[in-house]
Amino acid sequence: MIQFGLWLTRPRVAREFRGYLETVADSERYFLQVVGAVDKIYTNPTLQAFWRKGALVANNQRPHPYQWYIPPEYKDAARWFMLDTSLDPSGVWDLTTQLPVFAIALVTGAAPARQWLLYAHAPMGERRSVLITIPGYKQVVVDVPVGGSFYLVDERLNQVQLVQQSAPTVRRIGRR
Repeated sequence: MIQFGLWLTRPRVAREFRGYLETVADSERYFLQVVGAVDKIYTNPTLQAFWRKGALVANNQRPHPYQWYIPPEYKDAARWFMLDTSLDPSGVWDLTTQLPVFAIALVTGAAPARQWLLYAHAPMGERRSVLITIPGYKQVVVDVPVGGSFYLVDERLNQVQLVQQSAPTVRRIGRR
C-alpha cells in the first residue's frame, strides 16, 4: 500500500511519523518500506521518468466512493484513479468492499505513441492473468503479486513489459 499511495499522490517528500517514544527497533521495518519505495524510483530509469513527467490516469467509469460534503471546486474534478480489473466486485463499493487488486497508471505522450506505467498489487494474495482496463486505451493482462509490479504499456509497439517487481525491503540502516 505504501507504493500505491506514493504513486497515487506523488509527494515531494515522503515522511514516516512515529511517536517520540518509539525506538528504531519498534519501527525500522515499517520505515524501511517507505525508504524502499522511494529508492525504487531513483534506481530505475523508467520509474524515474514517469515520476517526473507522467500524468495520473483518471477512471471515470466508476464514481468515487466518497460523494458527501465535496467542496464545490472539487465536485467535477477527476478524483478516482483506481483502474478497473477483471477481479473487481460488482455493485456499489463501500468502506467494507474487499478489492483483490489495486491498480493505477501514469501516462506520457500523445496518441498513437502513448506509454503508460501501470502499477498493480494484490493485497490479499497473488493473482495471475488479471485484466486491467486502461481508460482511453484497452485492457491488458498482467500477473499481480502481493508486493506489486510495474509494467510499461506501449501503444505504438502494442506490448506490455514488466519493468520491476517489488520485493520486500531487507536492508538495514544504522545500528540500534
